[in-house]
Amino acid sequence: MIYVLKHVEAGGKMLEVCRQLGVSLATFYVWKRSTGQMGISELNELRVLRDENGRLQKLAADLSLDKHILQKVLQKKSRPAHLRGFIPWMRESYGLDEKHACELVMFAHFSYYHRCRPRDYTALIRRLRELAGLRVMDIEGLLYCLNVKAGMLTPR
Repeated sequence: MIYVLKHVEAGGKMLEVCRQLGVSLATFYVWKRSTGQMGISELNELRVLRDENGRLQKLAADLSLDKHILQKVLQKKSRPAHLRGFIPWMRESYGLDEKHACELVMFAHFSYYHRCRPRDYTALIRRLRELAGLRVMDIEGLLYCLNVKAGMLTPR
C-alpha cells in the first residue's frame, strides 16, 4: 500500500503502478481514501503503531488467559506439593506448553522432570547401629584407621 502510494506521489501513473503490482484501481482508491491526506512517513508510523497494538493485544489476551488458569488452580485449593499434578491439566485444557505451565504455578521446569527416587538406606542404618553399639575406645580406633586410610595420619 505504501509502495503504491509512494510511486504515485513521486509522479508515476496510477494505472501503470497498479498494473505492475497486480492491484485494481478500485483497491488503490480505497487505500487512498482510508489514508486521507497522510504522507508516507505518517503511513509508516501508522503501520508501526498497528503492529505494536497487535502485539499488545496478544499480550493482554495471554495475561487474561493466565489469570483465568490461576483462578481455576486456586479454586481447587491444592497444596504446593500437588502443583506438579496441575501441569498436565493445564497443558490438556488450555494447550499451554510445558515451560509456560510450570512458570504459571511457579514450579521449576527442571524439577518437573527430575523426581527424587527413594534410596535404600537400610545398609547405612544397620552400619550406624553397629557403630552406635561400640565403646568409645572402639570408635577412636575406628576413626584412627579411617584417617590412616585417607592419608591424614601416619600409622603408629
